[in-house]
Amino acid sequence: MRRARGAGSRTGLLAVVAGVAGVLGLLWLVLVAAPPWFVHDRSLEGLKAQNEVRTTLLQGLGGVVLLVGAYFTYRQVLNSREQLAHSREQLEQARQQAQRSDERAREQLELAREQAQRSDERAREQLELAREQAQRSDERLREQLQIAQQGQMTERFTRAIDQLGHAQLDVRIGGIYALERIARDSSADRATIGEVLTAFVRSHAPWPPRLPGQYVATALIHQVPELQVRAADVQACLTVLGRGGFAPAAGGQGDRLDLHAVDMRHANLPDAHLERAYLFDAHLEAADLYGAHLGDANLFNAHLEDANLNDAHLEDAYLEDAHLEEAHLEHAHLERAVLFDAHLEEADLVNAHLERAALFDAHLEGANLESAQLEGADLRSAHLERAVLIDAHLEGANLESAQLEGANLRSAHLEGAVADSHTVWPAGFDWRAAGVITREDDVTPG
Repeated sequence: MRRARGAGSRTGLLAVVAGVAGVLGLLWLVLVAAPPWFVHDRSLEGLKAQNEVRTTLLQGLGGVVLLVGAYFTYRQVLNSREQLAHSREQLEQARQQAQRSDERAREQLELAREQAQRSDERAREQLELAREQAQRSDERLREQLQIAQQGQMTERFTRAIDQLGHAQLDVRIGGIYALERIARDSSADRATIGEVLTAFVRSHAPWPPRLPGQYVATALIHQVPELQVRAADVQACLTVLGRGGFAPAAGGQGDRLDLHAVDMRHANLPDAHLERAYLFDAHLEAADLYGAHLGDANLFNAHLEDANLNDAHLEDAYLEDAHLEEAHLEHAHLERAVLFDAHLEEADLVNAHLERAALFDAHLEGANLESAQLEGADLRSAHLERAVLIDAHLEGANLESAQLEGANLRSAHLEGAVADSHTVWPAGFDWRAAGVITREDDVTPG
């Protein structure tokens, strides 16, 4: 490559030298050699003639040079046009090639897009298929797990029931708490377990007492040991039931807890949840029911003498003929409770809530109702002899035929209370000044 470039440079240099030599030779010929050929005279006139010849030759040489220059210029223009046309042709070819390349690129891009779309659709189909398969597998696993759990639950339930019938006390108690655990794990079995536990209580602590080891019905309450001592399994059942969740809520479907005619003397049931339970004819003497939830429960003819019902909830409970003598009912809630002919002699009802309670013919002799809320209560024919009603609220209460001999009505609120001619007031009490009204405007209550 270097040798070729060197040879080319030398050739070009020789051409330039030859051209210069040719030009110099031509000038020598025109200016020196040619004039004497045309004018042979050496005189002054001849020299002038030679000069004119030189001028003419130079002009002719100039014209030749111009013609040669014009010729080469023409050739250059032609070459330029040819090069321009060639360039345009090449540019058009390049444009067409670029257009064809662009079309091919677009076709390839569209093909790639279609392939990607088809791949995406296939991937989605595969993903959906995998999801459906996973869902079916999950459902099968759930079904298998549910069957296994049901089988395990059935086995646990059967074992717990067997424990309930065991001769040893600690085994029976273990079965009771095993049933509670099953009830917590399986909501579908709670109602059934509630029925099992209540049946256990009814069969192991019936009233009247008839089983070996049961204290007789006539035994004095202070002589009867606590239920935890004399029947720990029964107390365990009641503790579990009292934690709630075994009976349907108000308005729900299903049976109520059935604990009627049961011996629960000295039972320990604080804060127990026994809403809507059947407790009629039940014996709960001296039981601890502090804060218990007994709303809407059926306590017909139940025995709750000396029971602790402070802060208990007995809203809408049915307590007709119930025995609550000397019971502790401070701050208890008995709103709308039915207490027809109930026995509340000497009961402690301080600050109790008895709004709109039905106390028709109830026995409240000597009861402490200080600051009790009895607004709108039905106290017709109620026995309130010697009752303490200091600062009690009896606004709108019905006191027709009520017996209030010896009652303490100091600061009691009787505005709008209704009385009649059979209402008996404490001696010297001005019932009209207290705001009591009567349906018999022309008859004065006694």
